[in-house]
Amino acid sequence: MRTRMAESAVPSVRAGKTRLAALCDVNRQVLENLAGQIKANGGTCDTYTDHRELCARPDIDAVFVTTPDHWHAAISIDAMRNGKDVYVEKPMTLTIEQASTTTEMRPRTQTRNWWHSLCACSPRISTSGTWYTRK
Repeated sequence: MRTRMAESAVPSVRAGKTRLAALCDVNRQVLENLAGQIKANGGTCDTYTDHRELCARPDIDAVFVTTPDHWHAAISIDAMRNGKDVYVEKPMTLTIEQASTTTEMRPRTQTRNWWHSLCACSPRISTSGTWYTRK
């Protein structure tokens, strides 16, 4: 599951539409395999086994958190503390405390999470079954 997001970026890298700056995974073998796929398709990217190192890079604008569920909140919060926009797979958090912290971090750090990105990019969004159209 966690490699699907990076693997789905390969066609965009090949087409020159996406610059994948870095990958992070605690499993070095998975990391090297994905980096090899990106390189084979004309891209380059740095690799990390510690998300904090990746989040500290000033040239990274956004992160996609596609880890096992229990890491979602911690990595998202670390990324927002470093000024990164965050796309996180569901569930965004596992506890109410994590959800509160994550929600409070966003306005303080002036970052966007997945919902704000969706609102910015989608002409139609739904909340509680009501569809809204962006004008």
